[in-house]
Order: sequence, then structure tokens, then C-alpha cells
Amino acid sequence: MKNRFIALLDSGVGGLSVFKELIKFMPNEKYLYFGDNENIPYGDKSTDELIALTRKNIEEISRYGIKALVVGCNTLSVSVLGVIAPTLPFPVFGVYPRVNKGSGNTLLFCTPTTAKNLSATEDGANVRVIPLKELAADVEKNKFSLERIDIESHFSGNNELDKALKEFDGKVDTVFLGCTHYEFLTERFYDRFSPRNILSGDRLTAKRTFFCLNKNELLSKSKDFSIDFIGKSAEENLKFYEKIVKQSVNFTKKMQKNPKIF
Repeated sequence: MKNRFIALLDSGVGGLSVFKELIKFMPNEKYLYFGDNENIPYGDKSTDELIALTRKNIEEISRYGIKALVVGCNTLSVSVLGVIAPTLPFPVFGVYPRVNKGSGNTLLFCTPTTAKNLSATEDGANVRVIPLKELAADVEKNKFSLERIDIESHFSGNNELDKALKEFDGKVDTVFLGCTHYEFLTERFYDRFSPRNILSGDRLTAKRTFFCLNKNELLSKSKDFSIDFIGKSAEENLKFYEKIVKQSVNFTKKMQKNPKIF
């Protein structure tokens, strides 16, 4: 059981931002990555559609033998995990947009489906939820040339954003990235809003995964690290990992095994 995979599931490449945090806590594990790129965007799909897609994808992932599943997608985490997770024979961890008290004027950017599942404020924080309909799909479309994305076009004419900025008198203390795809554009969000903090749920997800596996004695005893890609989009997700993600990951150990595709 200890030598099985920790699997990551996402609508595309966004979950690789969660992987960057997982490897900091668990550098000796075998990871399996499944990106459902052909069905993106998830952010405007109904709950029934998301449940059907997720069950199908988990069935595919389970063929490889896993000890835990990390859903690196905020949309799936807030909309369907509560239904699906209790039916699975392994622990499941989602990534959630959570803003704590003291974050100040906060803009929480996410997909429309995520926005529907969130309240306007959390823990008394002065939070405004801003749905961005097409940005995740834009990241997926331009993942090998992120500089082409005109992020301002996603902000322009956004009524929720305009209203929030007016209420905040233009002062933004915290930006919370409530979609893992957005994290590859972190600098753009910073340049646009100049917040004190830019947050996401990735680190908390990685921490929760580590503590659960450690408590249940499921952490690998080996010194080998691997990340393997499966599914119809395995080749392009591997390519994105090699070109964009791998360079920015601060590995605590040298890779002893090259990524490969099943």
C-alpha cells in the first residue's frame, strides 16, 4: 500500500500547481497525474456533469493502484467531492478557497461554478467573490505561451469586480486565487491589483495530505520520486510539466526517475 501512487486529478494542467506543494512535504512519493483537458472548462458545467466526469476519471485512475487522491481543482472540490469522496476506498483531498479573518479587503477569483458554491464572506473577512468565466480555459489554450493571455480582457466589464473595487475604494489587501490554473498567472494578478498578499489553497491541501498519510503510516519508505502522466492528454501535460512547472519546483531531492507516460 505504501508504494502505491498519490494521484492528482484536474480539468487540465492546473493541478500541477498543487503538485509543487505536495513535493515539498512528500519528496519521496510516486505521483500519478490525470488531466481531463479535453473536457475543459469545468467552471461552467452543471453538478451532474461534473459528477459523471469525475466518476469516470476516478475509475480510470484507480486502475493503477493508488493510496490517496488529490483533486487539484477548486471547482470539483467545492461542488462534487462531498458526494463522491465517501464512496471511495482511499482518502480524498480537495483544494478549497478559504480566506481567514485579518486578510483585509480581499478579492477571491474563481470559476462561476466555484462562485455559486461560496458565500460572499468567510470567517467575517471582507471578501468579494469574483467569477471569471473563461480564464481557466484561456490558460489551458495558451499554456505553452502564457504571455499571450490578455488578462485585462477577463477583468474588463466584470460587474462583480467593478462593484468590489468601488466598495474597497480601490484598495485591495489580498488576492485569493480560487482556481489552480490562475496560479500560473500570479504575477499578472499582482501587477494588476498590487495586494499585500496573494494566496491559494494549495499549501493547505498538501499539508492535510501529508498529515493524513503520515498518521496512517502510508508514506513511502523508498527514496525514489516519480511523476507519471496518464489519460488522453498525458503527452501535453508532461510537456507542460517539463517546460513550465519542473523549472520552478524547488525539489528537496534530485529526481531519481524520469517522468513517463502510461
